[in-house]
Amino acid sequence: MKITDLLKKESIELHGQVKTKEGAIDRMVELMVRSGSIITMMAMGIGVKRK
Repeated sequence: MKITDLLKKESIELHGQVKTKEGAIDRMVELMVRSGSIITMMAMGIGVKRK
């Protein structure tokens, strides 16, 4: 998978309002799930938080 596969208009939010790093990651994952870029929020969230 390439990064350009994830960059859809539906998965980008300008001026997001999050207060923590974990909140930002959760919001990014939520947007990618809504756009259809990833299938399950849990799988992606766990993978990102482990790094």
